Amino acid sequence: MRSHAHYQDGFTFAELIVVLGIGAILFGITSITLFRAQRSTKLTATTQTLISDLNRQQSKAMVGATEGREVSDSYGVYVSINSYMLFHGSSYVAGDPANFTVSLDAGTTITTTLPGSTVVFSKGSGGLSAFVSGANTITLTSADGNDHKTITLNRYGVIVGVN
Repeated sequence: MRSHAHYQDGFTFAELIVVLGIGAILFGITSITLFRAQRSTKLTATTQTLISDLNRQQSKAMVGATEGREVSDSYGVYVSINSYMLFHGSSYVAGDPANFTVSLDAGTTITTTLPGSTVVFSKGSGGLSAFVSGANTITLTSADGNDHKTITLNRYGVIVGVN
C-alpha cells in the first residue's frame, strides 16, 4: 500500500499574524504622519488667510475706502481667542453690524501681544495707530498645541515675519 501525503499550499497562521502585524504598524505610522501634516497645513492656510485679511484692511485704510459710508475711515482687525473680526473705524465696536467675523478651525486658537487685542491701520498712511515696540505679534496655535505660527508687524503695518 502506498501512502500519499497531502500537501496544501498556503501560509501558516503564525505567518499571517506576523504579516498583518507589520501591516498594522506601517498603517499606524503613516496615519500619524498624515494627521500631523494635515494639522500643519490647516494652520498654514489659516495663517495665510489672516495675513490676506490684514493686508486687505491696511489697503482699505490707505486708499480711503468708504464701503458705502460718506467718509473714509481707518480699518482694523480685532483678535478673539477662536476668531477675529474685521472692522472699520479707529476702534473695535462689538455690536457694529458692519463687522465681519472669521471663525477659526475647531481647536485652533489665536492670541496677540497687540494693545487691546486690536490692529488698527490709520486712514491714509496704513500704519499702526497704536504701535508699541515688542507688542506687535499675532500667534496662531494648532489644536494640539504642538504647532504655531507667529505674525510680526512693524509700525508701518507691514508684516515683517511669519515664524
